[in-house]
Amino acid sequence: MTTYQVAPVDFQQVFRRIRVGDPTQAAPLILCISPCRSGSTVLLRVFGASGIRAYYQPWKNVLRWAMQGQEWSWDFPTGETPIFVKETIGPYTFTETDFNPFDLVQAIDYPPEKLRLMLVGRDPFQTWASWQALWGEKTRFEIFLAAFARVEAIRSQILASGLPLVYFVYEAVRDFGAEATIRNLFGQLNLPFTRQAVTGWFGLPPFGGDGSNIFYPQEPPAFWVQNIHEKVETADGLEFYARSEPLPGVTPAQAERIRHEGLLEWYQAWRAAHYAALTASTGQK
Repeated sequence: MTTYQVAPVDFQQVFRRIRVGDPTQAAPLILCISPCRSGSTVLLRVFGASGIRAYYQPWKNVLRWAMQGQEWSWDFPTGETPIFVKETIGPYTFTETDFNPFDLVQAIDYPPEKLRLMLVGRDPFQTWASWQALWGEKTRFEIFLAAFARVEAIRSQILASGLPLVYFVYEAVRDFGAEATIRNLFGQLNLPFTRQAVTGWFGLPPFGGDGSNIFYPQEPPAFWVQNIHEKVETADGLEFYARSEPLPGVTPAQAERIRHEGLLEWYQAWRAAHYAALTASTGQK
């Protein structure tokens, strides 16, 4: 893990590297928070295809540069069109699981009336299998548990603050279909829906390329992973993917820990909240 963090980190210093400028000019923000490998990256394409600038974990990137002993910054976009920022928790260090994007947005005095909050989740067994498949020995099961716990803690913070929270559970794409799921999501966020949000992506600029409305930061070399988003980058639309069971990399002891530590219960609460909204709008159960 030492290659990922070679210097101590002061989160307040990281927060100060997110530069808002005049808050009245800051773009409305849709902030998406999730454990890594929850299906949030594909949402960059969903929002980008809808004309909304979508940013790939720019704040965690500032944190990661700090973990490498270097300063990095991110200037908050301006304008009246909303931006979508997706931030994920994990997967390499406990510093990343301690990082709290909701704390950050409050520390920088971002106007709460411009803020819309999203929690994204995925079945924890599938999520850990994905961590294992992608990162193997580069991560640890305890970090995975801590990432889920952090997201649930952030959810409690948001609910206690009185701010509204929109849920997106990846399995909804399987159970309700891509169009109904995203149409409902956009309705909750007061955004117009077009079918290009969920299909016809081959006709769009390449994922992360000019005109795609998807923005990757320059990451520290230690964190670069080849083909990490290949499935998303080559997709023509929003689809549900899951590994078949028995899940590779998930031991019986780990499955029991996932249940015992509360991850399954938390996920089920997230799913219930999301599915209640979908059922209300579609009539489907």
